[in-house]
Amino acid sequence: MHGIVTAGSPATAAAGARMLELGGNAIDAVTAAVFATGAGEPTLTSLAGGGVLTFREAASGAVTAVDFFSNVPGLGMTGPVERDFFAVELDFGPTTQTFHIGRASAAVPGTLPGICEVHERWGRLPLAEVVGPVAEQLRDGVASTAFSGVAAGLLEPILAMSPVGRELFWRDGRLIGPGDVFANPSLATTLERMAEVGWRNYYQE
Repeated sequence: MHGIVTAGSPATAAAGARMLELGGNAIDAVTAAVFATGAGEPTLTSLAGGGVLTFREAASGAVTAVDFFSNVPGLGMTGPVERDFFAVELDFGPTTQTFHIGRASAAVPGTLPGICEVHERWGRLPLAEVVGPVAEQLRDGVASTAFSGVAAGLLEPILAMSPVGRELFWRDGRLIGPGDVFANPSLATTLERMAEVGWRNYYQE
C-alpha cells in the first residue's frame, strides 16, 4: 500500500506511515495518526475532543463524512449541578485572551469513539495492530517539537492547574520545551485495553 501521510508532528505522520507499511489502508493510517496525536501533539489536540472525518473512496468516488463532534454535557440532567467553570488569561505577547476552563467547559468527547467506529467500518487491520506502535510512542515518549514547545508555553497557566497536568508537562520544576521527551503511559494502557476488549465493550465497562 502506497500513500503520503501529512500531519502536525513527525510522530503523528510516522504512526500513519507505519500502517501503510503493514499493509493497512488509508483509514488504518488515519486512525493510527489520530491516536498518535496524543504523543506528538499533546498541546495542540486531544482524543477527548471532537471532529469530523471526510474521505473519498478511490474505486467508486463516493464521498463519506462522519460527524463525531462533541456533545453538550449535562443534557437531560435534572436538579442543581455544581459547576466548575472559571476564566484564565493567556498571554500571546501582543495581546491576552480569556479562556474558560474547568469540568463545565469540557464537552462529551467524540473523537475516540468516532475514530474507532470509522476504523471498525472501513479499516483493514485489527485495532490492536493499529494501537500497538502508538502505545510504544506513548510509553517511550516523543521529543517535543519547537512548535509544540511554543504551544505548551502559551498554555502554561492551564497545564499547571492540575496535578496530572504538572506530572505530564513538567520536568525538573520547569515546563517542557523543544527536545524534551513527552510520554503518557496511561493513555497507552487505555488504547491497548480498548483494542483488547473491543472499543464498544470498553465504554460499557
